[in-house]
Amino acid sequence: MILRRRIWCDWKVGLGLMRRPPTRPDVAPAPCLTAGHVTFGCFNNFAKVMDPMLALWGRILLELPTSRLCIKGKGFSDPAVRQSSMERFVRLGLPADRVDLLEHTAGAKEHLAPYHSVDVALDTFPYHGTTTTCEALWMGVPVISLVGMAHRSRVGASLLGSVGHPEWATDNEEKYLRAAVALAGDRNGLVESVRPFGIKCIAARCSTT
Repeated sequence: MILRRRIWCDWKVGLGLMRRPPTRPDVAPAPCLTAGHVTFGCFNNFAKVMDPMLALWGRILLELPTSRLCIKGKGFSDPAVRQSSMERFVRLGLPADRVDLLEHTAGAKEHLAPYHSVDVALDTFPYHGTTTTCEALWMGVPVISLVGMAHRSRVGASLLGSVGHPEWATDNEEKYLRAAVALAGDRNGLVESVRPFGIKCIAARCSTT
């Protein structure tokens, strides 16, 4: 997929060049329609999830008492890893009973399918997702990103600006929080304009190689 002139996004070919997965699941309706609450998600490499970002996610969940957070990564099938992760979350202000941990899956289709349960994706900081951000967008899931000065903290701004949503890239923690809360509160927007974005992204803005 080519995102205008800023960055090539093809599936796992190399840094800055990834190819759309050949077996992408269909874009599904926003899960908040049936769940009755908004689910945030982060499928980035869990090593990128720093304590300050977890604390910020805790503030988001505090603002939205019925919302949930889904985190996907390697090792979560290990009870010891799950326990230590949950203890870390609680220490940083995340309600453990509203956090779901999913184990990493190997296949492309199996990896992307859990986006059917995510309304809004949360990018990591200071190390942004690249492949992960593209995957979320392909699946019709908006991504909120916190932008810094280094390249590693500006990938999200490049990707989101290229697909016509620079407002999803924020330059401080308060704006990140507000952008996440605003998207979560706009159920009609998630259903009618944001969710179909995955189809629009592939059809109108992306060129497959």
